Amino acid sequence: LSVTADISGEINDFRISRASHPDDAFTPIQTLVDAEESNIHITDNFATQGQQYYYKVEALNSCYLPVKSSNLGNNILVTGSAEESVIRLEWSPYLGFPQGVESYSIFRSNSYGEKEMIASVTGQTLNFTENIRNSGDRNMEGAVSYVIEAQAKGTNPLGIVGTSSSNEVIVNVETRMYLPNAFTPNNDGRN
Repeated sequence: LSVTADISGEINDFRISRASHPDDAFTPIQTLVDAEESNIHITDNFATQGQQYYYKVEALNSCYLPVKSSNLGNNILVTGSAEESVIRLEWSPYLGFPQGVESYSIFRSNSYGEKEMIASVTGQTLNFTENIRNSGDRNMEGAVSYVIEAQAKGTNPLGIVGTSSSNEVIVNVETRMYLPNAFTPNNDGRN
């Protein structure tokens, strides 16, 4: 989770909470006391099991009671499937940006394990298809890894463009192999 907070005032204690539905009770997952930076990054090591969760941040007074709540954010869930060399990704929308999602970027790990942005789609698009045989990387067979990242329209009140990343999905692609049934080891034209 990435949280942006104005810590120049009297309040710099925050509580991050999670719920399975926006109307459910939120469960605290972490409390930050005396935050020293306005850009705060928190990892929620919670296995989602394919479920969407909602998050909020509350500013706490000196008695650790909430005095202000943030907008709600949610995790983006991406799933993937492959039919031969064609991979199809689908993901849930990100709902936490006040002005909506500008675009979604699709990242794929290359054969060296580095994440590369391979495409960008509009904020209304929730799927992507690619034929990995058409990619420049011929070592893309086996397990192929993807992550989706949402970019906010506009900026937040502190002037920052928000982003939200999905889970990582690994799509198994069948490896194609070709073994000739005849060959000529010394190029004499005879098997």
